[in-house]
Amino acid sequence: MITLHGHSGCNIMLLHQGVVRKISPTLNYNKRLEYQMRKQQTFSHNILKTPQIYSWGYTTDGLFYFDMEYIPGISLNVYFERERLHQCLEIIDIVTSFQTVTEQIDITPQVIDKIQNIKLDQDIKEILISNNWIVDVGYGHGDLTFENIIINKNEIYLIDFLDSFIDGPLIDQSKLLQDAFCYWSFKNQSSIPKRKLLPIRDRFNSKQHYLMLLLHLVRTIPYSNINKKQEILCMIENVKTQINQF
Repeated sequence: MITLHGHSGCNIMLLHQGVVRKISPTLNYNKRLEYQMRKQQTFSHNILKTPQIYSWGYTTDGLFYFDMEYIPGISLNVYFERERLHQCLEIIDIVTSFQTVTEQIDITPQVIDKIQNIKLDQDIKEILISNNWIVDVGYGHGDLTFENIIINKNEIYLIDFLDSFIDGPLIDQSKLLQDAFCYWSFKNQSSIPKRKLLPIRDRFNSKQHYLMLLLHLVRTIPYSNINKKQEILCMIENVKTQINQF
């Protein structure tokens, strides 16, 4: 049994015969993980794939888990470093082709709720609270970072679906922008293909994209150590500068 790297707080282990088990970190997270599993299980697309889910249940400690197919391959951040730009952009086109919009809603109350217990400079709070938060909602992945897009033998897999406080294209596109603008998924790589990432910034270059990116970054602060927090605060300043240019 091998422990794998993850970002959600869940325990992820490689079991025998290429099976991955994902386990809820707490009893309170059980329902969220089950929802994430159902989201992955019901995903359907003519090109994109997801790991097959084999079984699910509860540990002796009452924690929800599910077992799924292990997908070898490389994540999109590594692919961007190795492959030509047009191939990289083709994948971006594909992974943004499944999101749907069902309605527009005002999520200002949810935004205020998400940041109310986070210690922030007043100008950051003002940006987050005072701007327009009428957004498109519908269906999306929820955490569409480069690390959650796997390329294996010319097939594209999406992993680690997430339940978010809203769902839809804006969440997914702003997570891609997080990698293109803040280089979030490239933190463990020796080099960053910055020129290749510029077209991604151009595709998602709206004030609303950067506002959602700012919210993503702010929400990571309570879970960061001192060094990581300083890094995130620098990202926040860069995003704030970008927002002020609109």
